[in-house]
Amino acid sequence: MHVPMCLSKLQDSLNMAVSEVVSWASANRLPLNEKKTKVLVVTGKRLSSKIDFAPEVFIGSTKLTNVCSAKLLGLEIDQDLSFSWHVDSLCKKLSQRIGILKKIRSLLPHKQRILYYNSMIKPVFDYVNVIWTTCNKDNLGRVLKLQ
Repeated sequence: MHVPMCLSKLQDSLNMAVSEVVSWASANRLPLNEKKTKVLVVTGKRLSSKIDFAPEVFIGSTKLTNVCSAKLLGLEIDQDLSFSWHVDSLCKKLSQRIGILKKIRSLLPHKQRILYYNSMIKPVFDYVNVIWTTCNKDNLGRVLKLQ
């Protein structure tokens, strides 16, 4: 019985924090879009199997949707912090751009191919590259193979 009470307090605390954010946003004339606002419970890899918690968080009378992952400034964050979904989308984007480079490489001089790589491919590797420190070996290998 101790765990549900603790989770109930957490849910109440979340709702209180959200109402404070809504009040602040309203006072500063920054309307929140309830349809785009989601709830993501980050448990980490070890706790994900032990905790099954989907809090009911509200903005006014609108219940926010619980999600398994969310995109924040181009980084796909999942509840386990494994970044697998981010790596999937990253590999897809890189594969497409590398495919284009392969098709046009015979048409472009070496200098322009390097320019294409530096402007279209390298930034994809560099953006939020901090996640590579926590990524598992399989995901890291997929990205390094593309590089």
